[in-house]
Amino acid sequence: MSIGLPLWPVFDQCGWWSLEVLGLNGLLSSASARNHADMAAVFIDIAKAFDRVWIDGLIYKMHKLEIPIQLTLLIQSYLKNRKFTVRVEKEQSTFRTTEAGVVEGSRLGPHCFNIFINDICQMPNTQLALFADDTAIMCTGPDRTSNVTNLNKHLAELEH
Repeated sequence: MSIGLPLWPVFDQCGWWSLEVLGLNGLLSSASARNHADMAAVFIDIAKAFDRVWIDGLIYKMHKLEIPIQLTLLIQSYLKNRKFTVRVEKEQSTFRTTEAGVVEGSRLGPHCFNIFINDICQMPNTQLALFADDTAIMCTGPDRTSNVTNLNKHLAELEH
């Protein structure tokens, strides 16, 4: 079972939490109905996630997901060949071109990141909830030991 969000989730993180609370409530109700008394969860925030998105990989995944070519090309032109400079007091660096990353804080950034991680591994005994760089892995079962074991297996798989 997956509680994952739709490909185009709500724009604000508060909305994500609202949806996830509803999903978590459903998971708990379902576990209760199956007489599973225990639940365990791991919450992950991926450090510098938006900065590490491989742009060519994102474009490839957009093609694989059959996102309309016009939208894919528009996003590609938005992300490729972006330039930046750094200013500290009166000193300014030369312009440089970004080689990776999506614009954090933009409306498109979280959606691009969601597409990029859309193929994150799913495991049979855990539920995965994703929005941008926030991930929750949850597990319900008859006892804490088996839940923790399942969560650790999922975490180990994510490391590979």
